[in-house]
Amino acid sequence: MELRLRWRSRRPVSLLTQAREDLSPSVTIELVSGNEPWDVAVVDADSSAIERGATGEIDLLLGRPKLLLISSPDDERTLIERGLAEPADEFCRSDAEASEFRLRLTRLIARVIDQVAKVDGLTGLMSRRAFAEASEIALKNAAPEAPVSIILADLDDFKRLNEAHGHAAGDLVIQGIANVLRAASFGVDLVARYGGEEFFLLVHEADEQTRALAEFLRSEIEEARIEIDENKTISVTATLGVATSTGDIDLDSILRRADQALYHGKGAGKNTIFSYAQIAEDGTQNSIDVELQGYEDRVHVLTQRLSEELARRSRRMISRVRDEAERDGLTGLFNRRYFDERMQREIENAVRSDRRLCVAMIDLDKFGAINRTYGFPGGDRALTLAARALGKASRSTDWVARYGGEEFVVVMPDTVLKDAVAVAERLRSQVEAGRTEAVDGREIRVTASIGVVELDGSAASMAPPVPEFIQRASDKLREAKNTGRNRVCS
Repeated sequence: MELRLRWRSRRPVSLLTQAREDLSPSVTIELVSGNEPWDVAVVDADSSAIERGATGEIDLLLGRPKLLLISSPDDERTLIERGLAEPADEFCRSDAEASEFRLRLTRLIARVIDQVAKVDGLTGLMSRRAFAEASEIALKNAAPEAPVSIILADLDDFKRLNEAHGHAAGDLVIQGIANVLRAASFGVDLVARYGGEEFFLLVHEADEQTRALAEFLRSEIEEARIEIDENKTISVTATLGVATSTGDIDLDSILRRADQALYHGKGAGKNTIFSYAQIAEDGTQNSIDVELQGYEDRVHVLTQRLSEELARRSRRMISRVRDEAERDGLTGLFNRRYFDERMQREIENAVRSDRRLCVAMIDLDKFGAINRTYGFPGGDRALTLAARALGKASRSTDWVARYGGEEFVVVMPDTVLKDAVAVAERLRSQVEAGRTEAVDGREIRVTASIGVVELDGSAASMAPPVPEFIQRASDKLREAKNTGRNRVCS
């Protein structure tokens, strides 16, 4: 654990080094200054500081634990009367021995560590440890006739959400749902993040009232729209399990019952609520063993999760295999095989829809000389440079493929020749502006010649073969080569 300490005292900072020796090795203390965030502070608050009006510094530190260095008990009374000292603060004489200062600071830090451990760092809700401690006390102090209920809420398909949107978005969702629970559970005794995407609530209500609260929370979670960025919101659902204490029951037992109710809800289709009392009543009416039912629910959910995980892995594997089959290993562009298959469909679509289709065939100039001058690794870097330039300069509706060797193709659906030539000129300029380095550090620059042709789908009686169309582009490319290179011909 790392704590940030703000030092606002005339006493030497070396005293902190001594205090560190009393703390666990897992605790590190970082000194911060200015407006940096901090967790605990050491502040001069003696009579001289009060007299010179330095209490403004203390006032700015309100709300966080502090070690206040005073010159007399009168200073302590003054600070308390002025509302500048808080219950979590420690007092120490400014002229106290180093051992006394060390004791006070260590005690304050230990208290802060204990408090931090009771708060979930992501959501600000109670931590699992704090919830367990408070729940044990609530169950112990509850009168025999006074029910205590626990709600366990688990976000549905959260792993899939993390994979689709990233863990940063997942954290924002966790924070958003924590805020929903905090706002919707007014009057609830305890609200905590139990871990991962699970939340726990404790309420002194009977099962029926607790089920109504759980249904309200489920509805609030479902309706919430959590902002991930200014252009995206995410909605989620949750399944909730309810368990109510009956007589002498410990925390572990009631948690197991809430968990069993939750798994029953997950098996029933998610985005729902169930209580252990409901499951037990149904078991009695239908002669079903409740423990066996819980085992079957858990197996059902785990089997479903395993099936979903296998399906996700299969999709990723298929996608990876498809990429390997369709992508050029060096440049990451579509490869020749993909080009040949898709190009025929593009031509057929243009003819069928009476639309225009343009193709730019690109060849890097004097590429053989690049290989001879910089070596084949240098040639690979030149190809990668050109591929990046083409990808950057092409439009979102275009697609780019490596045709072979140092030749590339940019396909521009639904584009007239005039616009395609403008795109090709941008492609040529982007390639020319690129720079890369050979293995030995020498700069490599490349240029490209480009041939552009158009297919008028409305004028074509039938779709021409791909080789015929590409031959036209190749002829224009040869024209660009023969008239000086580094140019566009159409």
